[in-house]
Parts: sequence; structure tokens; C-alpha cells
Amino acid sequence: LKNMDERGAKRVEVSLRDEDRDMEILPWISEDEFNPNYLMRDLDQLPSRGSKPEWRHNQDYWVERNQIPATDLNAAEFVYDGQRGAGGRSNSG
Repeated sequence: LKNMDERGAKRVEVSLRDEDRDMEILPWISEDEFNPNYLMRDLDQLPSRGSKPEWRHNQDYWVERNQIPATDLNAAEFVYDGQRGAGGRSNSG
């Protein structure tokens, strides 16, 4: 939120980078790693994830506690009010 306030942004979205456009799109969770029935029933209605590690939700606090604070919020995958992060192109659709 601090980063958004500094930018004066009202909205932020995550969007595929150009190098990720041909990446395989997978279900949000892997049946091999996490498969509660209440999620598996409606898996097709949940968001998807990419096959690259940076697009994977790993459900591992001990990994994510260091990764999340180190995230570059100016990277091209972040789109603030329709504009890509620093060095990226505009998200025109």
C-alpha cells in the first residue's frame, strides 16, 4: 500500500510479462501437493498460475517470508492504474 500511495495509484494488477506469454498455464494448486476436496470441486473457478516458479503459489511460509518482502514492485509484471512498472510498456489491453 505504501508503494501505491507513493505512486498515487488506485489499483494494481499482475499481468504476464512478454517473456511469459508462451508459458504453460496450470491450475492454481497442484493435486500432488495440496488437494482438499472443497477446493478440488471448484478448481476450474479459481485463478490459474503459470509454470515458472515466480508464478507459483507454493503454500510455504518459510520460503515466502523472505521472497515476498524482496519482490520488486517496479517490475514489469505489476500494472498500476493501467501502466506497467518501471521499464515496462503500457498495458493497453
